[in-house]
Amino acid sequence: MMNPLGFLRFFRSEILYVYLGRPDKYSIEFGLHGGHIKSTESAPPENLINLRFAFRELPDGELAIAAYKPDLMKNTAASEQSKWDCFELDPSEFQDSPDPKFEEWVSVYLKGDWAKETPPLQQLIKQVEWANALSQVHAGCGIFSIRHTELVSLRFPFVNHTHAYEDAHRELYRYINDALDVECINKLGSILKRKSSNSKKGYKALKAAFPEATYLQEILGHISKYRGKSVHKVRESAVRCEAYETFVYDLERLAKSVEHLVYILEYNFYTGKEKALALASLPTYSDTPVDKPENTNLSKYLHQEISGVEVCEIKKSGEVSRDALRIRFNSGSQIAITFHADGITFISKKTPAASDMSVSFSIIDHDAIKQLKLECSEDLTKLYIHQGVIQKLVGRQLVGFRIHAVTEDSAYLPQRQLLFLDLEDGSSVVVEPTWNLGDKVEDGLVHLVGEDTMPESIHLQLGLVYIPPW
Repeated sequence: MMNPLGFLRFFRSEILYVYLGRPDKYSIEFGLHGGHIKSTESAPPENLINLRFAFRELPDGELAIAAYKPDLMKNTAASEQSKWDCFELDPSEFQDSPDPKFEEWVSVYLKGDWAKETPPLQQLIKQVEWANALSQVHAGCGIFSIRHTELVSLRFPFVNHTHAYEDAHRELYRYINDALDVECINKLGSILKRKSSNSKKGYKALKAAFPEATYLQEILGHISKYRGKSVHKVRESAVRCEAYETFVYDLERLAKSVEHLVYILEYNFYTGKEKALALASLPTYSDTPVDKPENTNLSKYLHQEISGVEVCEIKKSGEVSRDALRIRFNSGSQIAITFHADGITFISKKTPAASDMSVSFSIIDHDAIKQLKLECSEDLTKLYIHQGVIQKLVGRQLVGFRIHAVTEDSAYLPQRQLLFLDLEDGSSVVVEPTWNLGDKVEDGLVHLVGEDTMPESIHLQLGLVYIPPW
């Protein structure tokens, strides 16, 4: 069996400073006991690099870089490869010293084993996403003023001394403490009739509105303490410490404390995190349902159990082509949920804007379906089966529905509505129309050029989102 270590070359960790100092050309994502260096889109060809690496501990406790050799040789420009040469270490310098974290990285990335646990940074990213979704749904803002995906660029300490540990907390403070949105926290507290804080400090506002979030307050204090050593006054000389390992432990504590905050938000607002995440993914819509003739058609099928669902297409000359959701019931009846749009008026404009197209739902009942030419696609249906949406519909009764107008302005999508299909267990499936015009939309203007432009050039597509009951 081939030795996986043969796929690695070893270097002093100081090589990373070369890349951290040029964020215009490179980005580094830290992960499970290692990371990934990539050149940015704006970097010239001679700075091309796409390299995965691990940390490996030397006998003296210092960290070295284990770079994946195929990435270094095939995915890295020659001028970049030469930068690494003067930092290279001989494998014999490790003296076969055991390093469980490095061995776990080798197992996951080189042997294809499953990670034993989710890395703390990925745990933190997920918890921030849930916290922001919960606050977005109930207060219209994110409790953290960053997107959770921004956390992937958080810098880890990769040399084991106190200055590196303190500098890492300076970065973490910027991502977490500074990102606490005071106005959003006060708004959430106001909804719950809690105290508000006049302080501009996020953690003070958090303490006033959510005094039970003690775990988060504690770790924020820890981050603030070591960040202060990095930015205030002249600090003491650096001394050796387990900077990387301790920082990873701090991230674990932080992820757990944000998880506790998520639980507090769930409990106080009676909404589960998965439901909030699904609701937050929807465009902004009006609180009051739209009263339409289609409501009568749908009402006939309330409290019937759904036996099957298909995603189909309707293609008719002179009309906008569109997707349809065909729902069959145990009674033997069926309906098709599709869209209506005036394509002729839209394309008759010289430079139509996306918002000039108005899309509304059409509910086609059992008898009228026979007159449609539905082309049902197994591939389209598989998409929503893969997402688990169709499975949520089948076997359950349709107990309610609501049509809401989308109020969110979009320069790239038509005016549209959302249809909520409410199921017996308290969950819902939301039907959202969108469209596929390829690269024909630019700055909100639609470029349907050519003498052969017809309404069927526009394809209205169907989107399905599952909203859990809790």
